[in-house]
Amino acid sequence: DNGQVYRQRIIDYGMADYSQIVDEGKNAFVHVLITPRERTFFSYGGCTEKISFESTIPDAKLVYCSGYEVRMFGDRLIEYISNSSGKICFDIAAPNIIEKGSSGFEAMKDRASILFASADEYKSLYGEHFSRSSPFKNGKNLEVLVLKKGAKGSEAFDRRGGVSPHVFSREDISDEDFVNTCGAGDAYAAGFLSAMLRGGPVEEAGLIGTYVAGMVIRQHEPYLLL
Repeated sequence: DNGQVYRQRIIDYGMADYSQIVDEGKNAFVHVLITPRERTFFSYGGCTEKISFESTIPDAKLVYCSGYEVRMFGDRLIEYISNSSGKICFDIAAPNIIEKGSSGFEAMKDRASILFASADEYKSLYGEHFSRSSPFKNGKNLEVLVLKKGAKGSEAFDRRGGVSPHVFSREDISDEDFVNTCGAGDAYAAGFLSAMLRGGPVEEAGLIGTYVAGMVIRQHEPYLLL
């Protein structure tokens, strides 16, 4: 049902719908880590591996994917998204994903233009700790690097601006308004990239990403009730 809600919402907003329907069982599960306000996870298991790559990738300025897809499809996904003229935006999503291995992660090191990563995820991908003094030493194509810090907010580094980060504090949400963090990372990326698509600076992108993520963690489901 959530998938149908999603499809109808993007149609209502005048967006092109390239979604695919997997007409099989919904093996839903919830994963919660106890650290306060840090991470909850909701998924319809068994659907991702059924994504088809037969269709032509839409012409886009930005192409976004996460570590979950890279782990699942590896080189097939890399080949698919590389056929687009758009810049590749990559959210590692979780450090243990890379530990399980995929040749696609090696390819992402050189292909990603915009990277979303926590310090642990960064180390998992590049094999060394993130350095604020040289944020772009790894990843030859990186133009923007967003360092995710969970409840502590985020920092964004723009290659054009050198090594000085743009710092964004998390939304100040009361205990009464806070629900869970499910979908917060994807929501942040969506807000961030929407600003980039409109030609906004990194400073604006981080603020919008933070705002959209703050809306999502006030809800039980990871989509916006607008």
